[in-house]
Amino acid sequence: MHQFLIWVAAGLFAIYVGFGGMLYAMQRGQQYFPDGTIAVPPHMASLGVSQVTIAVEDGEEIAAWYRPAENGGKTLLYFPGNGGSVADSQERFAELLESGFGFLGVSYRGYPGSSGSPSETGLFLDGLASFDWLENRGVPAEKIVLYGWSLGSGVASKVASERQAAALVLEAPFLSAEAIARELYPLYPVGLLMKDRYRTDLVLPHITQPLVVLHGTDDLTIPVDHGREIVRRYAGPKLFLEFVGGSHADLWDRGGWRKIHDALTKLNVLR
Repeated sequence: MHQFLIWVAAGLFAIYVGFGGMLYAMQRGQQYFPDGTIAVPPHMASLGVSQVTIAVEDGEEIAAWYRPAENGGKTLLYFPGNGGSVADSQERFAELLESGFGFLGVSYRGYPGSSGSPSETGLFLDGLASFDWLENRGVPAEKIVLYGWSLGSGVASKVASERQAAALVLEAPFLSAEAIARELYPLYPVGLLMKDRYRTDLVLPHITQPLVVLHGTDDLTIPVDHGREIVRRYAGPKLFLEFVGGSHADLWDRGGWRKIHDALTKLNVLR
């Protein structure tokens, strides 16, 4: 019996180690899901949207969709989630363009139209390069609103810690990607195994611009407690928009942009 228990324990340990090794080796394949196209569809082109290329300091080139703001208004620098392509957000872009905003929607490295492969360090470089590209185009920092959805919240927060924008908007954000992974795999030392951790919690103290956070109470991908905790910890001017019944990707269908616009007005970002 004793020998049998040893064999069982050894087998379970082998499974544990094997599965952990698989998670480690395949983690970026489970964290980034590039797909789709970067081509600007005719109805977006008719709104003045064009595809641009942004050079990044490490030699990569990333694609993006761009349309200047109307009458010197604000420009939304948009960092999407980890799946698909920037084209998946075109309905959002059409809505914000109607309000006079400009936008730059980024296709991360390794995503459609862009060179390289995705990583935390790489995406942070992409984010900073995108901000600087806008400034070089004559868009002053005080006219740039940083926007990050899901994984993009980690990129936007990092950029906000190193560039002084007009505001930071985070949709369905996490305290860190590491915290989400720890919730999914509680038996593993995620902090030791994870390559791309996106520690928004660590950059929050270095952010000073007005913050708007929106999160759905029924978000099964990133629980709403993450958004609540970000707002609780943030020391600067802030507003939290809680969408009762909202999930991970339907907040704009629930009047998200109108509520964001109102929140930015309350925070004196828009006048």
